[in-house]
Amino acid sequence: MPENVPAFANWKESARNALKPLSTVKELAAALISKRQELIDNSKGLSGRARMALLSDLIDVVVQRMLEVACEQVTKPSESSGQGLSPLAVAQRSLAIVATGGYGRRELAPFSDIDISFISASDDDPLLDEITREMFRLIMDVFLAEANLKVGYAYRLLEEAAGLHHQNQTALLDARFVSGSRELAQSFQDELRRSIHPVAFMHDKLKEREASISRHGRGVYRVEPDIKEGEGSLRDLHLTSWLAQVAYGFDREAVWEDIRQHGLLTSAEVDRVYDVMEMFSRIRWKMHLESGRQADTLTSQKQSAIAPKLGYEDSQEEPAVVTLMRDYYRHAEGARRTAEKMLRRVRSKRMELEPGLCAEDGQVVLDNPEAFLNDPVACLRAFAYCQRYGLTLSQMVTDAIRLAVASAAPPVGDAPDAEDAARLFLMILRSDDVGDAIIEMSHCGVLGWYIPEFGRVMGQIPFDAAHEYTVGWHSLQVVRHCERLTRSSDEDARRIYANIRRPEILYLAALLHDIAKGGAGGKHAERGAIMVREIGQRLRLDDQSIVHLEFLVRHHQLMSDTARLRDLNLRRTVDDFVAVVNDVELLSMLYMLTNADILGVGASGWSEIQGRFLRELYFRAERAIVTKAPLIDSEEDLAQYRSRVRRELSLTALPPEAVEEHIVRMPPMYLLNTRLEEMAEHVEFIQKALQGEPSVSFKADAGSDYTELTLCVEDDPHPGLLSKIAGVLWALDVDVHAAQVFTRGNGGQVALDMLYVAFEDKQLPEFKKQQLQKEMVRVLKGELDLKKLLEQHQKKLSPDYQSRTLEVSDHLSEEHTVVDVRTKDQPGLLYRFTRAFAELGWHIHSARVSTWGQDVRDSFYVTREGKKIGPEAAGELERTLQALGGGGDFSG
Repeated sequence: MPENVPAFANWKESARNALKPLSTVKELAAALISKRQELIDNSKGLSGRARMALLSDLIDVVVQRMLEVACEQVTKPSESSGQGLSPLAVAQRSLAIVATGGYGRRELAPFSDIDISFISASDDDPLLDEITREMFRLIMDVFLAEANLKVGYAYRLLEEAAGLHHQNQTALLDARFVSGSRELAQSFQDELRRSIHPVAFMHDKLKEREASISRHGRGVYRVEPDIKEGEGSLRDLHLTSWLAQVAYGFDREAVWEDIRQHGLLTSAEVDRVYDVMEMFSRIRWKMHLESGRQADTLTSQKQSAIAPKLGYEDSQEEPAVVTLMRDYYRHAEGARRTAEKMLRRVRSKRMELEPGLCAEDGQVVLDNPEAFLNDPVACLRAFAYCQRYGLTLSQMVTDAIRLAVASAAPPVGDAPDAEDAARLFLMILRSDDVGDAIIEMSHCGVLGWYIPEFGRVMGQIPFDAAHEYTVGWHSLQVVRHCERLTRSSDEDARRIYANIRRPEILYLAALLHDIAKGGAGGKHAERGAIMVREIGQRLRLDDQSIVHLEFLVRHHQLMSDTARLRDLNLRRTVDDFVAVVNDVELLSMLYMLTNADILGVGASGWSEIQGRFLRELYFRAERAIVTKAPLIDSEEDLAQYRSRVRRELSLTALPPEAVEEHIVRMPPMYLLNTRLEEMAEHVEFIQKALQGEPSVSFKADAGSDYTELTLCVEDDPHPGLLSKIAGVLWALDVDVHAAQVFTRGNGGQVALDMLYVAFEDKQLPEFKKQQLQKEMVRVLKGELDLKKLLEQHQKKLSPDYQSRTLEVSDHLSEEHTVVDVRTKDQPGLLYRFTRAFAELGWHIHSARVSTWGQDVRDSFYVTREGKKIGPEAAGELERTLQALGGGGDFSG
């Protein structure tokens, strides 16, 4: 203690004497407040660290007196284990009260939290229980209610020391005995230190520190720094202390001197640490007093207020506040460098993971060259260590693993360690960074060793033009994309992932969904479902998990096919889908798997419009599963819905008669799936169309890769409008992903077509919009013949066409026939299809266009004269498609 402040020479004893006769809450609180103020008023000559230590001493004395008071007020139960002992003697033998956190480190500023832990030798002693409860009451009443100090508390049993979370371990590393049984406190501390896994502790603390810096602001040189939690703050010094204690076994009270003596930091560097602590302590003390509460962010206002109180003065060169902050940044940079250097020291220290395996310099290294040969399951544990602690495998470990899996049988079936291996593999699948872990396991041969079926497909060519990778590598990428979706900025994906209770089943399905590709006999999804059942049994999955795994593999193409090729506005589409996928968790896993599967195909696989359709299908299906009822279930429901739309559109400036006509004449599908603001715009378009003026409108969200194109034109009863539209789009090199066609009849037939389009895989640029609007209006008004437009842009259908598959189905829609076409990609396909339908007199109501590599799959919902078309029409359609093109045919 500084000699020039004699008032504090016997501070602790003076406080103890002042508190000795006191026993009520108000007396104890008043004494605490008075002595704290005495310290504040008379501590001018003290260093910042000394002030904080004295305040901590004061709290110690208060807590010690509280224990005495608590023991005086309890009634000793007859069944207490402390027969013949007073309550205080029992507490001094079987209860330890320790200070933790900043209080444990003796770093208390005037309004810092008071963190206290109770350590009990037993939880079945009624006397100890009563003492603890009375002590807790006193602490809360004195510190919180009367002195307005926040209190953190915990209750621990001696036996719990070995199983604590790393945050609790950290708090208790800083634990300092205050009252009760010193031996019990030391026993707890000894057991705690024995139980801490150094590698796990270091990884968890660094991860926690990184998250804290991100929350409180990255960078030392912030204008308003957080001096407790920010980068270059006290927390960096705390981290250094914790790592040194755990990695080197240093004692908390002497940790910095131990670091100096062992040469981990130079003597000058340790001296600078003390300077940093002093600087930050002085700043925090003044900040608390200035704010009248806990405060750790050095705001501009506080900088100006405390600079003169810390002895800084304005000069001709710079204001006092600038000088203060220059000093702060210098000390903060020192704290950051100290933590950085100590971290390098700790990482370079060899620390045991298990007998034979260690961590060193961020790698798993070998202590025993035969570790994997003696214990093949260690091959899996090595990857679990990498995943858990952010490590990589050293080259020596990689070579040893490859040697082991080449000679050892995998631990499956009746092998004695099969259950342990299955547990480890599933743990890897449900842990962070599963994608990297699984890929590295494949590189080292462990994945194909443990799941031989997967080893076969690593080199399997998919025989699918859309796929850029082999089946196995594609599957590994699907696992990685699944994981990325859970971490992306896509809030929908994160919410959907939250529905999944067992993520390891999702990742296992991602890994194995194509496991039967390339084999003989039957569809690969069906054969794969049979294969994964046996794999699931080997992995000791429960029955329900195996059922889910089989389901995901069997139906891994269902959601993609439905979203790409079916009209999602139709109730029948959702009903058919939900008849198969009737559980929200399965739906959520299938959604994640489908997205990842498409992304894993390669650069050509994914488009934003596909993502939109998948989300739309998911949310429609989710609603159907949860409510088990459609939005509109009767004519009465439809009438009520029309009334609601009518009321909301009446608030616009549209003519009431136009609104009424629109609501009555548009089909329910349109009313249910169109936003009100779009309906209002469509009413205006229709008014123009009835006067002979087509409307062409464009919308695109910022950052999207497609444009929503809306066309409204007076139509005639003959098919062919969509063919004209498709011809114009082809002529101008605009791609179509989907189309929805509505026709409003009775009293003037008007077509309202909505298409999702793109130009060079992006939304339409302004020049293309202007060009498209001009040419589209001219063609639709009959001012320009489509044949001439196609000639101008040298567009001609190829004479060589043949569908790979062409299916005409009546069972997929209640009102329409669905035509599914699969063929090789070639220019003008959508125009060819729509023109063929027009020549056959078929009306198109909606369309889906999907391209995978050189493979095109298009789907059309059609009718002829308002009725369905039988499947027998497939041959007629194929002949018409083949007859188009060639011979200079530019006709529209």
